[in-house]
Amino acid sequence: MNFKNRIIVLGAGGFVGGSIYNFLKKKKFFVIPIKRNKIDFLKNNSSKLLKNLIKKNDIIVNAIAIAPCKIFSDFLKNLSIIDNIQNGLTGAKIKKYINISSDAVYSDKKTRISEQDIPLPTTLHGLMHYNREIIINTSLGKTTKIIHIRPTLIYGVNDPHAGYGPNLFLKNFIGKKDISIFGNGEEIRDHIFINDVVTIISKIIYKNINSPLNLVSGVGITFYQIARIFQKIDKSMVIKKIKRTSKKPHGGYRLFNNSKFMKYFPKYKMKSIKKNIHEMIKSRNVRD
Repeated sequence: MNFKNRIIVLGAGGFVGGSIYNFLKKKKFFVIPIKRNKIDFLKNNSSKLLKNLIKKNDIIVNAIAIAPCKIFSDFLKNLSIIDNIQNGLTGAKIKKYINISSDAVYSDKKTRISEQDIPLPTTLHGLMHYNREIIINTSLGKTTKIIHIRPTLIYGVNDPHAGYGPNLFLKNFIGKKDISIFGNGEEIRDHIFINDVVTIISKIIYKNINSPLNLVSGVGITFYQIARIFQKIDKSMVIKKIKRTSKKPHGGYRLFNNSKFMKYFPKYKMKSIKKNIHEMIKSRNVRD
């Protein structure tokens, strides 16, 4: 495989898809961005538009999803989107299909999760992603390599959701606001930097992988520890504790075994979340 293969990035207008497109473009890949203003996959004509675009040996990177998927109407919309995409790929002899899924396809465990665990989603978001995976698997020819990338919590500058953790804490930092954590912020989780996500996907394009891959750091950190990273940068920032009104998400523990990732990328070293947060702040040039 070489640079002559076209890479079609579906969802190039979103945070993850846009980051993938920008990185591949910078690295001189032959990349074509598909944003909603070009093809809206909720519309009936989207399958035809995609079919007219695809050529033999194209590589598909699918980063389209209405996420987080919390209500049933969004679940149904996501199924319509993947249905239209796959219909547009019917009969196409694509080289590789990289689908951006989620670690939410797995249920919680008291030990580390790995690719050997059978997906048993317990949330609508996880169910949506697992259904997408099944639809993709059953709708493509056997000659197409399919890689379902299952990232854990992604963080990075320009994330629009500002989810609890590094993204929300960065937003508060920029806005010169204090950080609020639930309870003592003791839940331990894995997080992965968007720069690592896009770099690894660019490497997967050349790898002979044809199975799901958890995109995780393998390192756990509590939300309190993350908040403290920001507080140490600006000692005037206060960490406020909010009394819990419900059970800890995931029972307070959700970590991953990254041995499969290390098998494929033994020399790849991820920076610590501390270093990445400093990089995020530096890139925004905020809060002197």
